[in-house]
Amino acid sequence: MFEPGLNIKINIGQETFSSYIEDVEEKSLILATPIKQGMPIMIRKKDDLRISIFKEGAVYEFTAKVTKVITEPLPMIKVPKPQKVKKIQRRNFFRLEKTIPVEYYVLDEKGEKEISSKKEANFLDISGGGAKLSTEEIIPLGAHVEFNIHLEDDNDKPVNCIGKVVHSKKVDTERVKIYHYGIEFVSLPTAVQDRIVRYTFEEQRKMRQKGRFSSNDRE
Repeated sequence: MFEPGLNIKINIGQETFSSYIEDVEEKSLILATPIKQGMPIMIRKKDDLRISIFKEGAVYEFTAKVTKVITEPLPMIKVPKPQKVKKIQRRNFFRLEKTIPVEYYVLDEKGEKEISSKKEANFLDISGGGAKLSTEEIIPLGAHVEFNIHLEDDNDKPVNCIGKVVHSKKVDTERVKIYHYGIEFVSLPTAVQDRIVRYTFEEQRKMRQKGRFSSNDRE
């Protein structure tokens, strides 16, 4: 399942970065060092990484320790080729109904390369397994979309993940046409998913304290 050019996500602590497999050796993978604001991020030998591979609509995850940091001719890192990878399964999650700002890009049919410009929209609800996207843009059923989700929690960095459009609905308004899309998260590292779940339960707790919580919806 490993091949040069395959897009991946590298999770370091609470941050997730886009990258790709540069080369595949007999016992190792060579990964492109992720870039942030035009500069390679700092990764050191023996750092622990969680790596997610998005391939053919499925998500596989494994952890690895950096064995070598390469600076020339391009910044790269080497990690051991895993003996086993974990396929991420959907679970039932509490669904929080709340408007949450997001930025998104529509990806190609393989869910790898961006084929649209950045758009701004809102989630109308969210859970650890998916969300409802509200936007004026027409997005094909089955399309893969990369999101930056702006949660109001103790981490000011947006959540980055990939979702798949599993259903859609046109909502007519007096001014513009709005589309609601059911999004299933398909590339969500465990640490990121845990952050979303913590956020939904914390917001649920706040709603109960204010006496405004009545829904027990799960997906």
